[in-house]
Amino acid sequence: MATSGSRSVTVTKWDTLKFSWNRTGFSADKNESYISWKMELISTAYGAISTSASTAWSVTVNGKSHSGSVSVAIGNNATKTLASGTETIPHNNDGTKTFSYSFSQTFNITFSGAWIGAKSGSGSDTLDTIPRAATLTEAPDFNDETTNLTVKFNNP
Repeated sequence: MATSGSRSVTVTKWDTLKFSWNRTGFSADKNESYISWKMELISTAYGAISTSASTAWSVTVNGKSHSGSVSVAIGNNATKTLASGTETIPHNNDGTKTFSYSFSQTFNITFSGAWIGAKSGSGSDTLDTIPRAATLTEAPDFNDETTNLTVKFNNP
């Protein structure tokens, strides 16, 4: 179980496309988690990419799709956020939840003589379980002289 995670794919020998997420909170009452996510391009010593074009990106988190376009231009030894967002993720009745994600960035560049089109990745992670409280579903009027009292509750 986790409150954060990431997945990376190689773009060039010196560049990496990284998707990461972080749980920013949760609601026990609503049985849902709130996460922030981002997709970054990370370059090392020789990873500079020079381009003026904006190219398409897409991210899907727990079945919800996001898309847009962005320039992938980056200098050496730099990190650039290409896309970011937030998501509300409902949990199962017992408080557990495994969610999936996928991410893609189109580059359409020639780098060191090699054509680089789109790069994509995917993964899944299990969120920390949200504690589920017992709820009273039935309790008749009673006092300290009541015998054979029956109380019903739901404990997910």
